[in-house]
Amino acid sequence: MSAATGTAMKPLDVLESEARAAGLAPMWRRPGMRGQPESRCAPQSWSYAAIRSLLLRAAPHMSHAECERRVLILENAAMSGTWSMSPTLFAGVQLLLPGEVAPVHRHSQAALRFAFEGNGAHAAIDGERLPIEPGDLLVTPRWAWHDHGHDGQDPALWLDVLDVPLVATLDAEFREWGGDERQQLSSPPGTSEAMFGQGMLPTGGIDAALTDGRYLKRYAYTRSRAAVMQLMSAGELDPWRGVKLQYIDPRSGGAVLPTIAAHLQALPGGMVTRPLKSTETSLLVVTEGEVRASLGGRSYLLGLHDMLLVPSWTELRLEAVRQSFVFSVSNAPLLKAVGLWREAQG
Repeated sequence: MSAATGTAMKPLDVLESEARAAGLAPMWRRPGMRGQPESRCAPQSWSYAAIRSLLLRAAPHMSHAECERRVLILENAAMSGTWSMSPTLFAGVQLLLPGEVAPVHRHSQAALRFAFEGNGAHAAIDGERLPIEPGDLLVTPRWAWHDHGHDGQDPALWLDVLDVPLVATLDAEFREWGGDERQQLSSPPGTSEAMFGQGMLPTGGIDAALTDGRYLKRYAYTRSRAAVMQLMSAGELDPWRGVKLQYIDPRSGGAVLPTIAAHLQALPGGMVTRPLKSTETSLLVVTEGEVRASLGGRSYLLGLHDMLLVPSWTELRLEAVRQSFVFSVSNAPLLKAVGLWREAQG
């Protein structure tokens, strides 16, 4: 009998109460498996102009020492309070002012950075200094020492993408600060590009290169853009994607990071892609031009550096208002590694 109501409890209710007291849960109370994905995140767009304005307004109220945290997070409205863009990815826009340094550190989260603006910024990753020019992609694998600085005249802004939620879910988060503001450089500038960025690999040294901090760390936008532009000019268009090339780790031929893929896409003016959906969650960033996206029954107009989150199994169609280039990141490598990636073409 329930003490609260004075009514007799049904036998199954009694059993369930005893089960919960023993740290057990009755599966018959749990809804059955879904017939298809229902993402915990929702379609959402972010205005780069609005983000930039807010960061510049925040800058006078934050010290140079706080620049490493001067970031506005792309927090998904459906995941409010989680500091996350999706169940596996974190993204944020960071502002670095001239003369500032984000001190050397490393962490167990894998990261990449896509530069929006600001000449003169640079990063040091695993002992090599690299320039950060607009449109460049920089990769920071797990536990790689890295720091950032800015010797230019204008503010530098870039997009950070990390697998923070995934690492948190796996209870595998580690972080360590270096002893100095900047790390000791062990390789001349351009070393990683010479070793891995020319369609070549070091003979006899690839095994060592996998473990000693030698890998392709920077993907220059000028080269990436030229590649997709050449294919677009040649009419090499896919009906669902236009021209879309994946940034790869030359050592493996796979994605730049085990949990994060990056692509650059080109769409000729007037092109409308066919509908496409997949189990990956993606963030699109317009790097040039203007794109109208139809996503989940809504329309989004995206200008320069505007961003759009595409949740899992949500149909997407893109229309290039004029010739456009779109950078994107996704969790596709993670899904492919466990056999959960699939797509449906409309």
